[in-house]
Amino acid sequence: MGKYTPEKQKEMRADHALVFQFQPFQGGWTQNIAPFLSKGAATGSVLAALTTECILLLERAGFAVDAVVSDGAQWNRGMWVNFGLHGEDTSCIHPAWNGDDDEDTPRRLWFLSDFSHLVKNLRNFVMSASEFEVNC
Repeated sequence: MGKYTPEKQKEMRADHALVFQFQPFQGGWTQNIAPFLSKGAATGSVLAALTTECILLLERAGFAVDAVVSDGAQWNRGMWVNFGLHGEDTSCIHPAWNGDDDEDTPRRLWFLSDFSHLVKNLRNFVMSASEFEVNC
C-alpha cells in the first residue's frame, strides 16, 4: 500500500488485495486504476487516504469521480466514517472541490453500497443459520 503500509507489515507477505477501478456512468468499459496488497484488510483510515489520493489523481487526469462504490464490510464502513459519513449520510464535500468554483453549492462525493454484496451477505446468513425468524 505504498506510503500507507503500516510499519509492522512492511516485511510481511500479503494475503489481501485491493483494486481501485474506474467505471463511467455511460459506456461499457472499466479501467483498473491501482492495485494494492496488504496483510489483512486495510483499515478505514488507510482506505480513506488511498481513496482520496486515487480520486484526486483521476480528477487531475481529467476524469470526473462522482461516487465511490464498496461493499458493506466493516473496514469500508470505517472508510465512510473517515469521510465524515454517519447514520444515513450518503455524501460528503468532494475532495477535489476547492471552494473557489463559481457554484454556490459545494460539489458532493457520493458513497454507494454494492447491492450484490448485500444480497450475498443475506444469503450467507440464511445458509449459516440453523433457524431464523422473519417478522412480516
